[in-house]
Amino acid sequence: MAIRLRQEALKRYYENPKLCKECHCVIPIPEGAKVHQIRQKIFCGHSCSASASNKRRAQPKFCRCGAKISWRQTKCSNCPKLRSEKTLSRVKGEIRKSQLSEHARRVVPKKPCEACGYDKFTEVCHIKPIEDFLDSSRLRDINSPMNLIRLCPNCHWELDHGMLSINRNCGVQEPGSCFGP
Repeated sequence: MAIRLRQEALKRYYENPKLCKECHCVIPIPEGAKVHQIRQKIFCGHSCSASASNKRRAQPKFCRCGAKISWRQTKCSNCPKLRSEKTLSRVKGEIRKSQLSEHARRVVPKKPCEACGYDKFTEVCHIKPIEDFLDSSRLRDINSPMNLIRLCPNCHWELDHGMLSINRNCGVQEPGSCFGP
């Protein structure tokens, strides 16, 4: 009885067989496999499944601006420049302090402390403090290269507490020793 039911099921299957989605060949029924399990399969084997998966990845991917990018990229090379220009035109009141600091680190290259020459760790410091700028001041003014300097943590503390002064014409000086403009 079971053998006859199996033969009928196989006959019905091969009259209207399930085709592989990749190679379009008939998905064979191995000995002992149930017909309803084979009807649920999409591919005839692992190689066809892998080929189909790789084709999906090979489809073109596009950036938010519409430029075509590789499947590994998240944005095109033009987007950071566009974003940077947009960020530079924002005003202090619209920007978090962490964004100001992050942008300042990108503006000033890594180099030793401009006061003492220490080169193990330096921070980007604002010569004119951020708090002294109006809320309507633009990021390009706050983080202009003329307002930024690289200092070690000790010299940064001294600058913040009035023990060290910066004048771009004379360099780093003790307070009151340079009378430049």
